Amino acid sequence: MRSRGWMKLFCISQKQTPENAATYAANASVAKADLIALNDQLAATLAPVQDVPFITYHDAFTYFTNHYGLSNGGALLDSDADQPSAAHLTELREHIEGDGIACVLTEPQFDTRLIATVFEGRDVTSNMFDILGSTLPLGADLYGDMLRAGADAIVGCKQS
Repeated sequence: MRSRGWMKLFCISQKQTPENAATYAANASVAKADLIALNDQLAATLAPVQDVPFITYHDAFTYFTNHYGLSNGGALLDSDADQPSAAHLTELREHIEGDGIACVLTEPQFDTRLIATVFEGRDVTSNMFDILGSTLPLGADLYGDMLRAGADAIVGCKQS
């Protein structure tokens, strides 16, 4: 698990307010342990569905799906700013049919009409992975709650 980003922040904070160095060190240790535990929990949750193919609304999930060895079959959009070309949608439909993909991960900020178009005439499960956490309560647990809810959405693809 990468730790350079938060370690850099810890070092900067420690230099700016050395009187709080012990507090920063304790907080960093707790945060690191929490992230390791979250990673282990997500790995255990997702292990049974590594071979379940799904697609995502856009390609923001690549690092997550690669980290956990999941069968991400592609994305409807290459980015959230561009609409897909007809050629991309045709290729995606062929991929969906050929690999038996029956699940798509959506996000609350995107219009689902594109999903309806791509999966027209096919039985598909649509599960929400709220990558922004916009549907979850704000608070210290938001990041972990968001990832756990996303993992549950992927696990839900197994039932499709």
